[in-house]
Amino acid sequence: MVDTLQQRAARGAVFISGLSLFQRLVTLPASIVLARVLTPTDYGIYGIVSFIVTFFTTFSNVGFGAALIQQSEPPSREDLTTTFTVQMALVCGMTAIGFVIAEPVSQAYQLSEEGVWLIRVLLLSLPLSLLRTIPALLLERELLFGRVSIIEAVETFSFYGTAVALSLLNFGTWSFIWATVVRGALGVGVALVLSPWRPGLGFSRSVAERLIRFGLPYQLRLALTLLRDALTPTVLGLLVGAAAVGYITWAFTFALLPVLLTGPLWRVMFPAISRAQNDPSLLKNMIERSLRLSAIVFFPLSFLMMGAAPEIVRYIYTEQWAPALPAIYLFSVSIWPGALLATLAFNVFNGMGHSKLALYLIILYGALDWLIGVPLVLWLGFNGIAIGAVLVAYIMVPVVVRVLKSIVTVSIISQTVRPFVTGACAALVEVGLLAVLPPGVISLAVSMSCAALVYIVVIAVWEQSILRITLRRMLPLRFQGLFRWYLAPQD
Repeated sequence: MVDTLQQRAARGAVFISGLSLFQRLVTLPASIVLARVLTPTDYGIYGIVSFIVTFFTTFSNVGFGAALIQQSEPPSREDLTTTFTVQMALVCGMTAIGFVIAEPVSQAYQLSEEGVWLIRVLLLSLPLSLLRTIPALLLERELLFGRVSIIEAVETFSFYGTAVALSLLNFGTWSFIWATVVRGALGVGVALVLSPWRPGLGFSRSVAERLIRFGLPYQLRLALTLLRDALTPTVLGLLVGAAAVGYITWAFTFALLPVLLTGPLWRVMFPAISRAQNDPSLLKNMIERSLRLSAIVFFPLSFLMMGAAPEIVRYIYTEQWAPALPAIYLFSVSIWPGALLATLAFNVFNGMGHSKLALYLIILYGALDWLIGVPLVLWLGFNGIAIGAVLVAYIMVPVVVRVLKSIVTVSIISQTVRPFVTGACAALVEVGLLAVLPPGVISLAVSMSCAALVYIVVIAVWEQSILRITLRRMLPLRFQGLFRWYLAPQD
């Protein structure tokens, strides 16, 4: 069982990480086109509208899906129909409320009449997207992340393809809205094909009471996370305007790119920890290995993007995004503890059934974000949010470490120090090359490539033991021969 679980988790991580990387490489040109064609105001309006819709989505869920993933026994038909029925009722109710209040909300943000329908069109897509929920959670529960990756790839490609096409046709913010609708419709269709499930209505009070004990604290954590992140679309949108929201949203997305590539590794951990929660030795081994592998991927990406950020903005995204550079650096630094430590902790809490611990920490995070962030925004403008993010991230580090170690003993520094040091040194190589080479896109590409090569060579030697184990577990036998020189044990 142990080998099977670790192998399935490893294969799931490979599938979802590999396809996620492929998606980012394919969609990178699309994101560049959007940033060059659309304005910060367009991004800001979409950020405000999508937050409003996400707010209604989050509060129309009570966490039954997460509870079904976390429980040890397979979900019954009664479990699934109860989950679907409750969520359908909540989604339809919240959609109706959102449809009615769209106009006053739009007026508060000065979005004009068009803003009202931007909100309403996105809201009307929510009931359809609910059909994806049950098939997707069944796949995640069984660690079939290869199929999950296919669903998400279709959604990602359809979103960016539609958004780029419509932006080139001068649809402005509507490019994002219709792209979101297309993404949702295609995602539902593919999910039902890869994980056939016949929707049905039904309700069991005993099932609902059982699922809500874990699901409600879990969903409250997500809701509080949303409220914590609401500083940008609410405070900035109301006080500074849509353009400021656009700058901050874009800067955060830029800084978050390394997390988008390593995040799939952690998605596998929640169901994997849930399956291994009764085996302390296996649990500790899985957690520490996942932490180290995530650090090996995360830190070089973060450091290299920070080192080349001015050139990337200037030559690729255009100077209209230059005001966002300080926020890029601040968000990048703030993400370091969150991408590894906080993500690890929340996966452990939820996988072990301690969803209330995760909820309490999110309450603390949110309170600090608002208490520190709002005064900084009023004082420093939109960069105040980024400064506040750094302060909160590092204030919370000792708190998260102490709570995590009360559940499982994990050596955090020893798992992350080598990738951190190597990534920082590679970034220094990159910055040095950018300083001596003539300005231009070619110099940018050469500098980043050389720095990445330095990192790969050093980390392949320094972290050889864990990389060998990981490659042997993840790679099919027919491909291991290609790396025999690296995988073969040394005398």
